[in-house]
Amino acid sequence: MENTTHKKAFVYRLYPTRAQEEALVRILDLTRELYNAALQERRDAWRKAGKSVTVYEQMRLLGEVKAVRPEYQGVYAQVLQETLKRLDLGLTHFVATSEGEIVEAPRHFQKAEEKLAKAQRELSRKKKGSNRRKKARLKVAKLHRKIANQRKDFHHKVARKLVNRYGTIVHEDLNALGLARTRLSKGVLDAGWAQFIAILSAKAASAGRRVVAVKPHYTSQICPECGSVRRKELSERVHACECGCVLDRDVAAAKVILALGLDGALGDGQRVAAPA
Repeated sequence: MENTTHKKAFVYRLYPTRAQEEALVRILDLTRELYNAALQERRDAWRKAGKSVTVYEQMRLLGEVKAVRPEYQGVYAQVLQETLKRLDLGLTHFVATSEGEIVEAPRHFQKAEEKLAKAQRELSRKKKGSNRRKKARLKVAKLHRKIANQRKDFHHKVARKLVNRYGTIVHEDLNALGLARTRLSKGVLDAGWAQFIAILSAKAASAGRRVVAVKPHYTSQICPECGSVRRKELSERVHACECGCVLDRDVAAAKVILALGLDGALGDGQRVAAPA
């Protein structure tokens, strides 16, 4: 008999007092500051020394952070640890080419999240059926529309750049819907890959370019130089192989994807599988 585990979740609406709401906002401000500082530390370590800083190394420094910044002592340790773990789940690169060019994920939703949450809180406080509630609802809708327009404009610009530059474009055949149901969900939805691929394919078709989709299995685990396979954790952002190949993880995967696409594609839009 198949052994299946089911998880049940309960969602409760909170009605915090003003003091409680202010305390929650302070915690959000502190965790946002910690996230940005930890992200900058990782970027600096890689840029200056080619070194990857892991989430566990940063967690060990939380005690020092609390000693220097007493305000962090009022935040549960688990909350701070989960803030650092988010770095490992973030989608930092929107596009990485085999030539080493990287387009960072703009994170339109994440940047507007605080403003959107405030607008939604204001909406929930308005009396149902009132003109003020109607205006608040329109404000929320306007913010969502702005985020969607920013994302679409970004997709068009990146797609145009790729189509103008390359005759054949190979990409991972990602299951965006499936990824949206994982721990990466918010980043996946913010990136809007399904929309981007649709825009890219349309522009490529009108320009006479070829687009090839490669199945993503093992593409981030294969060395583009020697072909050896080594499992990497999501937190490992640098590909370092025993053969001496050292590359950004996504750039290394892009080289593998390109090779698979060019070697195995039999025609436009052909899906190619990575070796098992």
